[in-house]
Amino acid sequence: MKYSISDYYYACYNNVIDMCIDRGYTSANNTNLEDLKLDRQTFDAKYEKHINGEYTALDIMPFIIVNNRGLPVYVTFIEHTREGTTFIKNILTGVYNQLKSILELSKDDYRTELLQRVHCIIIHSNETKSGSQYHANFELFHTNKFFLNVTKHSIVPQHIMMTEKERKNIFEIKNMGLSTCPKILSDDPVNLYYSGQPGTVYKIIRESKGIYFRVVVNGKPSPFLNQFKRLIK
Repeated sequence: MKYSISDYYYACYNNVIDMCIDRGYTSANNTNLEDLKLDRQTFDAKYEKHINGEYTALDIMPFIIVNNRGLPVYVTFIEHTREGTTFIKNILTGVYNQLKSILELSKDDYRTELLQRVHCIIIHSNETKSGSQYHANFELFHTNKFFLNVTKHSIVPQHIMMTEKERKNIFEIKNMGLSTCPKILSDDPVNLYYSGQPGTVYKIIRESKGIYFRVVVNGKPSPFLNQFKRLIK
């Protein structure tokens, strides 16, 4: 079955809301994040505006969703920026143009301010090489890879991100340490979904096979990480 671009966008739109829910994010006004999901007819009307130049039509603006560190979350769809020497710069400039009034960003230091004041989740439709995320507050997902929710796949076991207290308790019982715990790479699709950072430990529940533990370690870096570092000083 061949899917249209709007099919990919529709799936990604609702998947990003599921991802925020599964990460424990909340709404700024204490409503249910499930209510942000759109039926196909409502989505198609917004998508039509988006492709006709109203590029914020699909965006979930800051102060609707709040992450688990208290930062407002901004979800945006970008399809006009191609990979290249100005890839990250173009994305950051686009985000700045959309949020400069809302967040009162300064023209000279807006890139640093963005990372400090808002959590950006960017859904990008051009082909993007896989790798770890650029920053805890700057995440990039490709539509072709985010079209399906990897955590809902039948062969993917349940992953539960452990608190530090839970990790210490279970490691003490099992006489384990982070150095001896089996690993999961930071660019693993499941870890990207939950936004685990190096040192995060997952409890993995495999049906009929028991419980396992994995600690996040650095995987393959994002392909444009050096670009990102040069821009964020």
